[in-house]
Amino acid sequence: MTQTPAEFTGVRIEPALLKAVVRVEAPPTAHSAPSLATGFIVSCAIRPDEEGNRLFFLVTNKHVIGDWTLADGDIVEYRQHLDLTLYGGAGGAFTSVAIPLTDPSGSLLPSRLQLARNPQVDIAVVSLNDLRAPAASPYSFNSLDPSFLLPFEKIQTWFTGVGDQVFALGYPLGITSARTSYPIAKAGYLAAPPGEPFALNIPTTRRNGTADIVALDAKMLVVDGLIVPGNSGGPVVLPSELKIRRNPKTKQIEFGTSQTQNFVLGVVSMGIADSGLTICFSSDYALELVESLRSELVGQEPAGAA
Repeated sequence: MTQTPAEFTGVRIEPALLKAVVRVEAPPTAHSAPSLATGFIVSCAIRPDEEGNRLFFLVTNKHVIGDWTLADGDIVEYRQHLDLTLYGGAGGAFTSVAIPLTDPSGSLLPSRLQLARNPQVDIAVVSLNDLRAPAASPYSFNSLDPSFLLPFEKIQTWFTGVGDQVFALGYPLGITSARTSYPIAKAGYLAAPPGEPFALNIPTTRRNGTADIVALDAKMLVVDGLIVPGNSGGPVVLPSELKIRRNPKTKQIEFGTSQTQNFVLGVVSMGIADSGLTICFSSDYALELVESLRSELVGQEPAGAA
């Protein structure tokens, strides 16, 4: 089932959005411990005139699928597979499916994965489109339409600003509904002006264990709160509520005429030392990767490519 913004009912977190969030278990590698994380599923039409046929993708972090660190910026060792736990349908039962990433030699499977081109941006998109297991056909995945991911430049027009509440949907410390595998909605607040690029100096650790400080420059949101092991890779969403703002052109107070939708602003990545702040990368990167992988799968140039 694909959810679009027009179908929302005005609750704070729409159930269809919760159903598109999945629990991700990453098995150990030779040099990495097993980890628990989050992802969410996006689907799009194969071609604009083929709306009934859709392709399905998992959005998560680079550090979930391999040994990426902010200081190293690349991946040397990929996980062999990811284990997803999904919402299972109207009956409430959930299902699990293994998503292979590499072949037995450790080489990435073709057309399986796209990584954000900026080595500092911790977003990866995984194709789910060759899965044909009866328990988890991609055509039974609950998913979000790409129109549900709010581009960075539009965030301010949706009555968002410093101090506004957002929710990270995911599986902090593995906490989940035992019956449906619904994620936990963990609240936080926008701690810096949204929609404005800025740079941060982030203390981090390389994969060899040495400490470093990285000047991070990307489209990102800084959120007060949210990050807990297990939340990585989950969507950061707006609550559904009436909003007010000061119009930047007229300087007048404006009241929203309808409730905001649960749009996805970005993807949870990492905490900043002991500050209580979390870096979330913009949905723009996920949108770009979904389009790139879609084009690769159907054998055409990505939209807007030169």
